[in-house]
Amino acid sequence: TQMLMTQFYVNLIAGMNKYEALREAQRYVREYEIEVKESLTPSQKRKEEKAGRIAEASQRFRKICPYKHPKDWAAFILLDGID
Repeated sequence: TQMLMTQFYVNLIAGMNKYEALREAQRYVREYEIEVKESLTPSQKRKEEKAGRIAEASQRFRKICPYKHPKDWAAFILLDGID
């Protein structure tokens, strides 16, 4: 909620109308990515080490979109009869 509303007001201040600002804020939340450390199994780690990717064997990261599900952004609607 905090991320969506912050982005909504950033968009609104940037000159978007209310409807565009909300739609873009929802898109922002839906596509927001973070990097998470991926845990390798011992066999995956050995495979990486054998391939000469020692640094990759100790730390591997992948990007995820934690708020992709509509429950995180779709419930927000704009109720306003005044432009």
